[in-house]
Amino acid sequence: MQLSAPLPQFRTIERSHLKAHSKFGFRFVDKKERLIATIIEIIEAGIKITVNQNKFQIPQGTPISSVFSNLYLLDFDAKLLTLCTACGGLYQRYSDDILVVCPLGKETEILAAVGDCLKEHRLELAADKTDQQLFDPKNPAVFQYLGFNVSPGGAVIRPSSLARQWRKAKRAIKTAQRIGLDAISKGKADRIFVSNLRRRFSPVGSRNFSSYARRADKAFGSKKISRQVARLERKIDSEIRELQKRDEP
Repeated sequence: MQLSAPLPQFRTIERSHLKAHSKFGFRFVDKKERLIATIIEIIEAGIKITVNQNKFQIPQGTPISSVFSNLYLLDFDAKLLTLCTACGGLYQRYSDDILVVCPLGKETEILAAVGDCLKEHRLELAADKTDQQLFDPKNPAVFQYLGFNVSPGGAVIRPSSLARQWRKAKRAIKTAQRIGLDAISKGKADRIFVSNLRRRFSPVGSRNFSSYARRADKAFGSKKISRQVARLERKIDSEIRELQKRDEP
């Protein structure tokens, strides 16, 4: 017996339509709003919901996307790895971020090969995100890869990545303050709890930005990363301590 079921049809809503609506537009800028709109509100407002009619493709952002992308690029990886190894180079790919290190004089050949392989897979190289650097001991170059600035002097976390983590921490602390003070005012708590904040933003947590940075520090052998994240942790810890003082009588 063979069982069959209809293929799932995911739906999409244009962000611009929500922003333009009088009921939902302000929620994009109001920091107190944690939900833009429920599906019931969207239907009642008459905002267009588009149904995917294709019998292929997957929704953007689902965990399976990265698995399928890696499966799709297996042949691509094999060809580029063979080429780079043959010329004494290095090939690495993480999702859509590709790194190639090759001897001087081979860069044109390899760049052309990358372009050809991408065309075979109906993909394009993002020219505005492609960076070429010449490594010269007299003029050390820096290249970016997976959130790090890498140079002969070692690796460091990109300033933008640290700034983004700082903004996340500030938002989380403000949210904890709002929820905590509300609970205290209603007699549901006698203080603001910060254990979740410490798990997310301090070395106490086993799977957070701090632990990731320290694993990267060990992998790169760069003490600069530990110093970077330690400074960030001190700033966040100071903010959390101040938060704890705010619930004191």
